[in-house]
Amino acid sequence: MDTQIQNIFVQAAFMIGFSLIHSIGSTDTVKEKVRRYWPRFFAWYRLAYNLVSLFLLVLWYFLPKPQGYLYQLASPFSLVFYAVQLACVIGFLLALSDFSGGEFLGVRQVIRFLKERKVPQRDENYDLNTGGMYRICRHPLYFFSIGFFLFIPEMSVSSALITLWLIFYFYIGSVFEEKRLIKIFGKEYMEYRRSVSRIFPWKWLRNKLRFSG
Repeated sequence: MDTQIQNIFVQAAFMIGFSLIHSIGSTDTVKEKVRRYWPRFFAWYRLAYNLVSLFLLVLWYFLPKPQGYLYQLASPFSLVFYAVQLACVIGFLLALSDFSGGEFLGVRQVIRFLKERKVPQRDENYDLNTGGMYRICRHPLYFFSIGFFLFIPEMSVSSALITLWLIFYFYIGSVFEEKRLIKIFGKEYMEYRRSVSRIFPWKWLRNKLRFSG
């Protein structure tokens, strides 16, 4: 088999494997089983989940990757792409600031458990964010991550595969994530979902254009 095709298969296999592990680990079924059979570990579940994800991403770094570029933009076009990437980084950080980073990483859950010695009901205490970047779209972290990769000025074959995977995986992940949020917040989240777009902020842009016109 040609080395380039083999490396593409390696990347694709990793992406599928990561998606399965990451998705299965985030299901309520798995979390409930961990809470039932290993209650003392449950407070550490979110932190362990993130550490496993980080380990897999480090592993990906050392995997063989397909060579070559789809395109390489020169200045001034590359500067425009870098500017968009910078805007995506700023937007991503602003979206992160809208909720507790310690809760998202799983650190606060461990601290609460060590202080109170109580098994938590959930792996994460959810807050419904509808302000800040969450007024633009329901999943701004996904949106800005995709935007960053879409505007890579030197798009390699490997980067293109990652970009396609992120678009697919984030969309599928958002579907399951929102089912969980509807269970938690009910009608409040349903109303929020009707007024704000999922990942790409079509409704926000439409409203902006309507008011500017």
